[in-house]
Order: sequence, then C-alpha cells, then structure tokens
Amino acid sequence: MSGCLRGKKALKHSYYSKKHSRLIPNILWPYRLRVGAMPSAQSTIGLMTSRRVKPWPSLAERAAEMSGDDPIILTVLGAVHTFVRNHGTARVLLERAVTLDPNAAWGWSRLGWLENYTDQPQKAIGNFERALRLSPIDPMNFNNYVGLGSAHEVAQEYDEAAGFYRRALEERPNAGWIYRNLASSLSGAGRVGEAKQAFAEMMRNYADLTVSKFKQAMVFSPVSLNRMAENLRKLGLPD
Repeated sequence: MSGCLRGKKALKHSYYSKKHSRLIPNILWPYRLRVGAMPSAQSTIGLMTSRRVKPWPSLAERAAEMSGDDPIILTVLGAVHTFVRNHGTARVLLERAVTLDPNAAWGWSRLGWLENYTDQPQKAIGNFERALRLSPIDPMNFNNYVGLGSAHEVAQEYDEAAGFYRRALEERPNAGWIYRNLASSLSGAGRVGEAKQAFAEMMRNYADLTVSKFKQAMVFSPVSLNRMAENLRKLGLPD
C-alpha cells in the first residue's frame, strides 16, 4: 500500500468520531488537492488552528505519527505549527517533507516562510526560488512572490520587497491582503506617494485594521514585526 493510502486510511480511522467528524474532510485536504477538488491549503490550516477545534495539537501529532512518510501531510502539519509559532516542530516536519521528496515545491515554499518568520531571509529566498523552479506554472506561485517580498522586507531591502509584492499582485489581483505588505515596504523605502496609495487600498480592504490587529495577524519575529508596524504607523495606521 502506498504512503498516501496508508496516511489516508490512518487519518480516517484516527479522527472518525462524532466530536471530530467535521474535521475529516479538511484533514484529508492534501488527498483532495491531488485530484483538484480543493484548491487551497488555507481551509485545512485555518480550521486546524481555529479556536473552534481545541484539540488540534494532539490531532496534528497523531497525524504526523501515522503519516510520517507522506510529504504533503508533513507539509500541512509543518504549516500549522508554523502559524502557531511552534517553529522547532515545524522545521522538523518541513525538513522531513523535502527530504522525502526533494521535488515537493510546496514543502520548499512553506520552509521559506518558516525562514522568514525566524529572521533567516537569505535561506528563505533560496527556498522560494527553488519552489518556483520546481513548479513554474503553479497557480499558487503568487504566494512564493509574496514570500520573496517578505524575505527582502525582513532584510530591510524595501525596494526589492515592493517589486516582489507587486509581482504577486499582478498574478493575484484580488489578494487584497498583500497591500499590507506592500504599503509597509514602500513606507520603509521612503516612497511616500506610492506608499499612501497602497495604504489607501489596504484600508479599503481592511477598514478596521489597527497596528494591534496587524501584529496579531502576523507571525514574524517581534523585531521584524515592530519594523513593519512602524512603517504602517507612519502612514497613519492607528494603534
């Protein structure tokens, strides 16, 4: 039996109960993704980290134990741990995923994000570039361009960051959340006119955004996050 089927069977038996039955379709997102039934990982990651699913850490650990040879499951779990700042566990899972499958573009992408969040921008750039080489026409590549922009922003290379954020918006114009990053980097670069335009677009998408909410939504290190927040504060974002 393949690792994919073993993982799927284990997950079904592990989580099928009245209490957790609603989680099954989302936990099995990677298998659905393979046949194109669910286009975004965020439904899985978002649900697993939601306050509505309180036992997610134990579920994630059991999934890792039962699907330790499936790179996609490992990548999903690595992303979940990344978002809740369990960086050590996330690194173990993601590095295992790309070791098992060196051609796993999404694994390299998620590892790139982890490097961004731990202030390793040069490593992040290498990982995102590798992901783009492995899957050059992936419809989710806009997220790799955001990742490259974030890496340059963490490195305080604001002009380069803005260029990658704009590229991401060209590929995904409706991804309004990218304007948070673009406005911050343009402000840091001192490109005030462009920064104000991006800031206005950001506020159009997030009318109630504040510095506090911005910090709560992001998982960058405190040092990087404070710089980003200060760049937005300069444009008029309220505390």
